[in-house]
Amino acid sequence: MTSALLHQTPINSFLESIISHRRIALLGLMSLGLVACGGGGGGDEQPQVDSLPAPQNLTSTAGSGEVALGWGSVNTATDYCVYVSQTPDIHPHTAASYDTNLSACLGNTNTSYTVTDLTNRTEYFFVVTASNDSMESVASNEVSATPEAKAVALNDTGITWCAAALSNFHACPVEGYLGQDGEHGRDVDPDLVKIGGGDAGFDFTKLDADGNPLADQGADYATTPWDCVRDNHTGLIWEVKTTDGGLRDKDNTYTWYNSTGINDGGIPGVACPDETNCDTEKFAAAVNGAGLCGAHDWRLPTRLEYLSITHSGRSEPAIDTDWFPNTPPLGLYSTSSTVPSAPSGLWMVYSLDGRVNEVWKGSDLNVRLVRSGE
Repeated sequence: MTSALLHQTPINSFLESIISHRRIALLGLMSLGLVACGGGGGGDEQPQVDSLPAPQNLTSTAGSGEVALGWGSVNTATDYCVYVSQTPDIHPHTAASYDTNLSACLGNTNTSYTVTDLTNRTEYFFVVTASNDSMESVASNEVSATPEAKAVALNDTGITWCAAALSNFHACPVEGYLGQDGEHGRDVDPDLVKIGGGDAGFDFTKLDADGNPLADQGADYATTPWDCVRDNHTGLIWEVKTTDGGLRDKDNTYTWYNSTGINDGGIPGVACPDETNCDTEKFAAAVNGAGLCGAHDWRLPTRLEYLSITHSGRSEPAIDTDWFPNTPPLGLYSTSSTVPSAPSGLWMVYSLDGRVNEVWKGSDLNVRLVRSGE
């Protein structure tokens, strides 16, 4: 399916073009005597301009922050336009009835389209029209869908030992201190079956630059570098940092910036003063443009997503470095999560020990991007 981020013709500009083409076509038909101007008297039948059929059987499938649409093809169409609104009864020629930022004309004859940048738990309505150089059809049937956040499986903490009153790293259980984290969960499941590898209950797979699993999952990074890691339990795919001084170098830092107005608490953060990749939005855009691991939907992780790869049984850094090399031991990692009570701040994860702290959005922080996988 096609993403709204890949191609969008401004809907108002498109409609102006359609209207212009219609006028030209209508004038041409009138000059040939095929269309009469004005009403005819006496009930005489007037020749009519052929109409373009509307797309049939529009369907919608909700995802997390997006809705996938599909419809039947129209033989004479050269383009389709998708109209989106948070209220029903969309009229394509009434701009007030749809959201011009979410609506788009495809510029091709694909009969599927995914509308992105939607707010979860919000109902949206959709219609589609067909068009060619001279006309646009009436709207298809109207459908609605409500995006919902995808449920993400939780990793365990990575702690496989137990503590006593004044000391740690004891074999479990410890008499007098029963029921500790190290006694339960994926980390200590003797029957746990993994797709890949990783310490304790973590299950990771190393991916090459095209997003394919490395042939040798036991390879050392210095010998056979990998670009991404797939978490086989949560389904998330993570960026692996580099040490080459380039776009994804481990020491690069970024201010937090989100120009969409979505999930920013009303405060977009601090943008780069220039076109370099020094804020999170520009960095994500650059990585998406480069097609890291064959994907173009990289983003900041939420606070809980980043904590899902935090290894609480390790420190400096609190992560499995056999799978996530080049992680600074004292890194401060940005998340997409704004602090609700202080929207000028965000939640960041301290790689020293996995602690979560509040920090100003204008702070220079490390970033590890994530994507939701397939």
